[in-house]
Amino acid sequence: MIGSNPIDLDAVSWDDLRLFTIAARHRSFRRAGLVAKISASTFARRIEILEDQLGLKLFNRTPDGIVLTGQGERIFEAVVEMRSPLQNLKAVIEEERVGASSVSMNVTQGMGVGWVIPRAAEFQAEHPDIRLDIRLSADLADVLRFGCQIAIQLRRPENADVIAYRLGRMHFQLFASRGYIERFGKPESWEDVGRHRFVDQIDSVVSNVKVEDILQGSPAAGRIATRVNSSLANLAAVEAGLGIGVLPTYCTAFFGSKIEPIDIGLRTHLDIWLTFRPEVRASRSAGAVIDWIKSIYDARKYPWFNDEFIHPAEFTMPRL
Repeated sequence: MIGSNPIDLDAVSWDDLRLFTIAARHRSFRRAGLVAKISASTFARRIEILEDQLGLKLFNRTPDGIVLTGQGERIFEAVVEMRSPLQNLKAVIEEERVGASSVSMNVTQGMGVGWVIPRAAEFQAEHPDIRLDIRLSADLADVLRFGCQIAIQLRRPENADVIAYRLGRMHFQLFASRGYIERFGKPESWEDVGRHRFVDQIDSVVSNVKVEDILQGSPAAGRIATRVNSSLANLAAVEAGLGIGVLPTYCTAFFGSKIEPIDIGLRTHLDIWLTFRPEVRASRSAGAVIDWIKSIYDARKYPWFNDEFIHPAEFTMPRL
């Protein structure tokens, strides 16, 4: 019976705790059993034994599967935290045994394609034994639950259990393609934007730099000609002349000269954050990646990441 036995954590199987986390993620003993390569009935029996040992009910059984109880959610978080140093130990052992390792990092699409990946050759040349597992995503990475080891994102992590290092600042302003300017002209003032069309990017990454919000109350409010849901699509739409759009100022440093800044005083910014679990830094390979990431966002070398706005006309193309 749940709660009837004295708690003896020494008797708790680490493998049962591992099975518990698998069940929590898959919400089904059948699906979890397929992952763990044991039968659903065996899986359920192991969880029942674990519940009895802990004196807690971990799951509610439903017709659609299983759902963590409130107690189960707290145990899940604790088990994940316990596994963290073990994962780090595993990574260190693998590095020492095979002399090579992999580091997973999550980065937004625009920064990944436009900035991080073009500079990865520098890192490879210096660290040929470290493989970069680069994942592009508009979603915030969950480094605490091993979604990845390292994340570069445009929002400060709210969880105090992760390391958050501010890499710099991404500045935004309006841009238009040369083709668009030839067809429709170039707005010279706030009052002049009313006759122009705009491209807006709608996603969770740049939710506070939307054209719609920036132009609110202006003569151009409601003149959104095209909406896209990614940074690369936004850049492509602006380059294609579909309208004026909000882009990072550093785009002009590496995406060529097809676009021109629109200087009517509309500017905004987002801070760039590097985040990882505290123990990740102890890994030789992850530590090397962290140091490299900091170097490629160094505002002394790449001034567009400065806290202060610098006009794109003052940029010079960095050498790869």
